[in-house]
Amino acid sequence: MVSGESQLQTTPCPRCGADMVCSAGKGQRCACADVQLSELTLAFLQKTSYSCLCNACLKQYEAWVGEAAKNVGTANGDGLVEGIHYYIEDGKWVFTPVYHIERGHCCQSGCRHCPYGYDSKQQQ
Repeated sequence: MVSGESQLQTTPCPRCGADMVCSAGKGQRCACADVQLSELTLAFLQKTSYSCLCNACLKQYEAWVGEAAKNVGTANGDGLVEGIHYYIEDGKWVFTPVYHIERGHCCQSGCRHCPYGYDSKQQQ
């Protein structure tokens, strides 16, 4: 290590728990700079509680936001598609991240697939 360099430490991704190195604010190029994100995804990420995510999660958000953009207007209850907006588990509807993104806001109910990063356990 060259004198004056700071050693970067791994930290868990706040969404998935995978090890990642975040060098944002440390004067170094961050690994997430290699992930191509659309303006829609960047705008959506501003609505979340996450300050940094691993590359795999960033790519997942890009896919979710892209899918939501194709289905704009369907998350109001009209035209929901099983497998895109919800799936059925034990006879109950479970809404997907795409549904929540299309809805456009976090309801703060602790939804299983909340893409906004809301954790009801942390809010208590």
